[in-house]
Amino acid sequence: MPGFIVSGLGAGVDNTPLAYYKYTWTIDNVFGTMPGTTPVIVYAKEASLPSWDFEKDEVMGGSLKYKFAKSVIFNDVKISWYDTYGLASVIKKWRELVWSPATGLQNPDAYKTRSQLRALTYDILQQTAWLLYNSWPQSVKTGDLTYTDSDVKLVEVTVAYDWACETEGDYGATVPDCNTVPSTTRVLTGRPGPPGG
Repeated sequence: MPGFIVSGLGAGVDNTPLAYYKYTWTIDNVFGTMPGTTPVIVYAKEASLPSWDFEKDEVMGGSLKYKFAKSVIFNDVKISWYDTYGLASVIKKWRELVWSPATGLQNPDAYKTRSQLRALTYDILQQTAWLLYNSWPQSVKTGDLTYTDSDVKLVEVTVAYDWACETEGDYGATVPDCNTVPSTTRVLTGRPGPPGG
């Protein structure tokens, strides 16, 4: 990894940086609480990390257009698993937290949970944890069958959530909560006005 010295500041990169590799990660509590579920080893293949976009608001003032952040949208996370015996039962119970033929759609309090993805450095303890708040299974694709190849079938899940935060630190599987609830009120205080009206 290259290092840089800018305007006389800095001394290059550390000889032993704690890098994050694509294959050192783990998922915790993505399924939430499912009473009566027998523990099943779930073989994850890949996952996307949280990403977000700011919707833009524009105000015209005189001959200059001012741009502001209007809202933030957290994009869904996609996770895929190798399909093994026992996974179908887990996915079924997960789906039934949201909807079942007997109960219909459930109240959001019954299926929204806090999921956690952790990217690990080589020493395991130094990590970045992503906490996904109010997450739930928005879609499940159980894969296709074919006689044209011998690959293991994949189950792909899209996990929707309301918001996420990242925390970087030295801890194990127990990641501290963000302790912050997003504001539902748009604050306009301090928003600059266009010059001359």
